[in-house]
Order: sequence, then structure tokens, then C-alpha cells
Amino acid sequence: MTPVPEAAGCSTVTDLGNRAPVRAEQLWPSASQIGSEAVEAKARPSAGLCAGKLPASPDCRLSLPWAALDADELLHMTGADRVVAGRVFARLAASSDRSIGAASLLYSAMDFGESGSRLAGASEWFAGAVDRCRLGGPGSLAGVTGLVGERHKPTLGPGDAGRFLVTTQGTQLVCLVFEGDAWSSTSRADVVRRVLPLLRAN
Repeated sequence: MTPVPEAAGCSTVTDLGNRAPVRAEQLWPSASQIGSEAVEAKARPSAGLCAGKLPASPDCRLSLPWAALDADELLHMTGADRVVAGRVFARLAASSDRSIGAASLLYSAMDFGESGSRLAGASEWFAGAVDRCRLGGPGSLAGVTGLVGERHKPTLGPGDAGRFLVTTQGTQLVCLVFEGDAWSSTSRADVVRRVLPLLRAN
């Protein structure tokens, strides 16, 4: 990934703090150890003059989403108008499938506004990258269609915890990455149903 030299003058980046669209207490109200963080990157009016581009081939040694080194860089590489990226996490005392464990959700929501071509281009790049790195493919999670897979980190082996969903929601391309041993298929599906409307409303 090559940073765009003019990126600082082409966008604004804001730490959302308690205005994060997804907060841990919304997902795990009974958990005692929780945390949330999120940033927003927005393109300035002249951003089109300094847009970057996604690499011709993904680097399969990096984690998914490969371009999301930070929200600002993801904004310029995909041509999005706005990117909100964050993480929520919790230490759970109990869950339906596991007695004790940690759960973490990483999310990136790239909003392309009315530019369907830029949204389509980013979606196609992610699809090609997932296929090239053999991480998954077309599927669905909680009834939401998109790219579904596992081993989003090179250090994870088959069957290790770590699932992802990349899906188009209106004008957004959304990446959800699930980490931690407290997730179950039921809890992942429940979080997908809760988080996607929060990101759309934001």
C-alpha cells in the first residue's frame, strides 16, 4: 500500500469518541470489560485531485481488509466520500456456546454517495482479493449476502477463530471482522443484524 502524499490536504479525520456508531454496550450490555473506538475520514471538496488507487494485486501477507491500514488511507485508495472505521470488544462471562472468552468486532464502512462506479470497483477489488488469497468467497451471514470467509490474518490456520463479512449496503461497502474465541455462529449473526443498521444510520 502506497500512501497518497497529498492525503492530509484532501481529507479530514475525526476521532468519534462517544459518537462512535457502534458501541460495546449496545452489543454486550451485561459484559463487565468493554471498549469502543472509531474514527471518521471525510473527503474534502478537492479530493478528486489527489485520489489514490487500490493495488493491482492484494498482499496476502496482510490482514483483511488489506487496504484498511487506517480510515484515511482507505478513503483515498477506494475513492470513497467517507469512511468510518472502528473496533468494539468485550470480555464475556458467558455465552451460548463458550463459557469464558473475548469477542472483538472490527468494522469499516466506506460510503461512496452517488458514485455507483467507485462502489462497484471497490467491491470487485475485494472479491478478487478474497479469491486470490483463498480466504473465502460469495456467501451469506445472518441472511446478508456478500463475501464470507475466515483466516483473515495470515497467522490463522483453518478452523481458527476469525471470520469476516464484506457486503454492499446501499451506498456503503462494509467490512466486518470477528475475532476472539467467544463468538458463536448465533452471536455473529445477531451482531450482523444489529450493526449494519447502525452503520447505515450513521
